[in-house]
Order: sequence, then C-alpha cells, then structure tokens
Amino acid sequence: MIRVVNRLLVFVIGAALLGGGGLVVIEGVWTWTNSGFVWIPGDEWLHSFETTAWSAPIVIAVSAAVGAVGLLLALGELKPQRQRVAEYRTDDEITVLLLRRSTEAHLGRRLSREVPVSPVRARLKPGRDRWTLTVRAKAAASTRPDLERAAQAELDLLHAPERRRIKVHATGATAPTAGPSSKRTPTATDGAAAASPTGAPS
Repeated sequence: MIRVVNRLLVFVIGAALLGGGGLVVIEGVWTWTNSGFVWIPGDEWLHSFETTAWSAPIVIAVSAAVGAVGLLLALGELKPQRQRVAEYRTDDEITVLLLRRSTEAHLGRRLSREVPVSPVRARLKPGRDRWTLTVRAKAAASTRPDLERAAQAELDLLHAPERRRIKVHATGATAPTAGPSSKRTPTATDGAAAASPTGAPS
C-alpha cells in the first residue's frame, strides 16, 4: 500500500514541479522583456508575502498541514516493509531469489489443491532468518489444522528457515443446502425381503 501511495505522490509532485517550473520560466522571460506577468499575479503575491506575519492564522494552518503530511510520509517510510524477494536455498548451497508475489500466488494455488477450499489467499513476509505466512480461506474452522499442515509442507518444499510462523484465518463457509431426498418410500415387498433369510421375496 505504501509503495502505491509513494508512486502516486511522486507522480503528483513531479507533475506539479514540471508545470510550475515551466510557468516560472515563461513568467521570467516575459518579465525580463518588461511586459509584466502573464498568469501569476506577481505584484499582489509580493505584497501579500511582505504584509502577512508569521503569526497569521493562515500561515500557522498551512505550516501545520505541511508538517503533518511530512510526518506521516516519514513514518510510512520508516515502517519496515516486506521484502520483494524470498531466498530459496537449494541443496547445492545455491541461493535463488523468488519474487514474493509470485510465491504467494504459487502457495495459494498449492493450498487450494491440497485442501479443497476456495478461495485461498496467501500473504508471505519473508526474512533472512524467519518467514511469516498468513493464509486466509473461506472455509469452515475445522479446516484450519489441514491448512496449517499443508502450509508447513509447502514451506518445507521452499526450504524456508526453521524459524517460521503460520497464521490461518478461516472466515467460515455456509453449509450447502440439502437437496430433495433421494430415498424412496418403503413398500411391503421391501419388508418381506428384509425378513426372508435369502433376501428374496417370500
């Protein structure tokens, strides 16, 4: 989520800087020719900057808003992010880097195949010494042990570190509605067949 916000923010800031820079260049050239300002009311802005005190409410509000946004962005960047790759160590001591999202999709498909519940979503947090796997499935709570065992086996196949944590969330599934009964009404012939030692009608 933070990565998406960062990309959007970089795009917005980049577009604003590009547009603002181009506008400043145009205004600078136009002013240099003594033709005044084109779009920016430079005279009014300069007068406002010179006459507005730092203690003015608008200055305090803008400063607080900018500071709050900057603090939120800083805290978001300082928060530990999940690694984009997971290390897969082969038996020959060769390390292969697996893309985290592809590995999560692979685990989801494998778990759906091992435990007949759907859909199964896997969220992996790989680390150098510890992996955390979160499994979410729309299934009954009774399937949680099976999902845990299947997830443990899949992490073994990926040569995950011994220090691992598996969290399974079963959101519950509605029991299927029973269809029409296929039992037929017992007849007198059935009763006679049951009473006969040979199973044949008497």
